[in-house]
Amino acid sequence: MKIYYFDKETGAYQGEGFADESPLKRGAYIVPSEATTIAPPAFEQGEIPEFNRLEQRWEIRTASALCLKQIHGLIEGSKQSEDSL
Repeated sequence: MKIYYFDKETGAYQGEGFADESPLKRGAYIVPSEATTIAPPAFEQGEIPEFNRLEQRWEIRTASALCLKQIHGLIEGSKQSEDSL
């Protein structure tokens, strides 16, 4: 079964692969938590598919929007580290 990987924090598309069949149940597959069986839509240069876990769908983002989201996450993580000191 084909699966599509995404970053666990940003949802950014990371590639595709194949799920392993479950050793406990024939015909069932093990899909990692950072993957989906839903194929991402076609995208252009400068765009990145981002998987929305709550809605179980892909959304197209500009590369710059995703970079800003990652930077915001780093800043928030940094603030939480400072608060714990």
